[in-house]
Amino acid sequence: MKQIGKMDRVITIQGVTAVTQDANGVPVETWGNLVTLRAKKLEGDAADTEHGGIAVTDTRVKLQTYFYAGLTLENRATYEGATYQIKHLSEIGRRRGLEIHIELLGVPGALGDQ
Repeated sequence: MKQIGKMDRVITIQGVTAVTQDANGVPVETWGNLVTLRAKKLEGDAADTEHGGIAVTDTRVKLQTYFYAGLTLENRATYEGATYQIKHLSEIGRRRGLEIHIELLGVPGALGDQ
């Protein structure tokens, strides 16, 4: 992973710390920060789609960061003020770095706002 100066973004990885139930017996997850990493944005896109008759914007971002042992798809990430699902992880070299694909689903989009 050369050119560390190009890592001009910050991503925080979170994991579930507790699962409780609300008054209706619905499980409620509590998330806590595991690590904050510098990252380089490789690619990002957003697309308006329709889910169940409601227009939403799906946002996907691909980032490159330092290797962090134990990161799984069960974790989630916060990036630029939003919470994302981790959809894909790929090791770079031999524990030198990670390519992380994250996705933000269900943000109200422009299709229904007209």
